[in-house]
Amino acid sequence: MKEKRNILYLTYDGLTDPLGGSQILPYLIGLSSSYNITVISFEKKSAFIQYSSNIEEVIEGKIKWIPKQYLKWPPVVSTLYNLVGLWYECKLLSQDNHFHIVHCRSYITSLIGLWFKSKFKSRFVFDMRGFWADERVEGGIWNLRNPIFALIYKYFKHKELEFIHEADHVVVLTEKAKQILKSWGRNHAVSVIPCCVDTDFFTPYRVEDASKLSIRQSLNLKSNEFVLTYIGSLGTWYMLNEMLDFFKSLKLLQEDAKFLILTGELKDTIYAVAEERGVKTTDLIIKRVQRNEMPIYISISDFTILFIRNTFSKQGSSPTKLGESLAMGIPVIANAGIGDIDVLFKDGNIGMIIEEFSFRKYQESVKKVLEFKGNILAIRNQAESYLSLNRGIILYSNIYKVLLDQEDDS
Repeated sequence: MKEKRNILYLTYDGLTDPLGGSQILPYLIGLSSSYNITVISFEKKSAFIQYSSNIEEVIEGKIKWIPKQYLKWPPVVSTLYNLVGLWYECKLLSQDNHFHIVHCRSYITSLIGLWFKSKFKSRFVFDMRGFWADERVEGGIWNLRNPIFALIYKYFKHKELEFIHEADHVVVLTEKAKQILKSWGRNHAVSVIPCCVDTDFFTPYRVEDASKLSIRQSLNLKSNEFVLTYIGSLGTWYMLNEMLDFFKSLKLLQEDAKFLILTGELKDTIYAVAEERGVKTTDLIIKRVQRNEMPIYISISDFTILFIRNTFSKQGSSPTKLGESLAMGIPVIANAGIGDIDVLFKDGNIGMIIEEFSFRKYQESVKKVLEFKGNILAIRNQAESYLSLNRGIILYSNIYKVLLDQEDDS
C-alpha cells in the first residue's frame, strides 16, 4: 500500500465556528482516509471553549489539529500578529515534516502558502473561496476613504493576482468566478467546488412526520400554516428589508403565512426592522437553532428565501444555506445574479428567481410560489448532483492526486 502523503491545511476560520463545522471539517474528515492531514486554524475564544472538545472527539485518530487563538483587536495589528504566529507555527512543523501540499483557504493564509512553495517546494493550492478583498470593500468593512484600508486593499488585490498565477491549483466556488480568472490570464488548473452540503445529514427521509408536528406545535404553528424560512446570519450581505417586503406581499395572498427566521441575531433588532417595513412581529418566529437541529426545522418550511446584495464579489459566492434547503427537498426563493444561482434555477423545478426588488415582481412571484408544485426528489437530486459533500471530497481528492503525480514525475 502506498504511504499516505502529508497535507497542510491552513484556515483563518475556526473549526469551532459554524462555517468550520459545515464547510471545512467534513471535507477534511473525508480526505483523511487517503492523506495525512494537519490543519492549523484560528479559533475565537468563546467558541473554542464551548466546542473544542466536540471537534477533538470527531477528528481523533484522523486529523492533527493545531488551533491558534484568533485575535481581532486592534484592527490590522492583530491580523499581522496572527499571521506571524501562523508563520512561526508552520516553520516549526516543517522541521520534522515534509508537506507535499499546502492547502490555503482564502487570502490571508495564502501568504504563508506562497512562502511554503518557495521555501520547501510544496505544491500550493489557493482555495480562494470568493473575491475576498472586494468583499471587504463592498461589505463596508474596509472604507477606501481611510488611507490605511485603501493601502491594504491595494496590497491584497496585488497579492490576489500573485496567488492566482503562482498557485499549482486554484479552487473557486462558481463558474462565474472561473470565467473571471480566465479573463485575468489563469486558464489552467482551476476547479469549481461550490459550498457543499452533507446530504446524508440534510435529508428529508430522516425526519418523521411526528417530529415535524412536534416542532410546529412548539412554535405555535398550525398544521396547515404556510411557512417561509430564512436560515443564518443577517449581517452585511443579506437583505432583510427586501425579504420582509416579499413576506408582506405573501401575506396579502396567504393570510396565515408565518416567517420563520433561524438565526443567532438579536430578536429586537429584527423586530425593529419588521415594524419599519409594516410587518407584524406576531407573524415572525425567530429562533436560534443548533446545526444538529437544522434539518428538522428546515423540513417544516414550504419555501426558504435567500436575498443577497448583488455586487462584483458575489459573482464568486456560493451560499451554504442554498444547498441545505435543496437537500431537504425544500424549494428556494432567491434573487438573480448571485454566483451560479441563475444556472441552477434555470429549469424552474427547485424554486423561484426574483429579477427585481419591487412590489409588482413580488406579487407576480408570490402567485407562482403559491401555485408551485415542488417535487422533493427532483429538488434533492439537484443538491446531490451538484452540491453534495461526497462530490466535493472527490473533487478535492482529485486535485491532490494530480499534484502528487506531478511531484512524482518531476
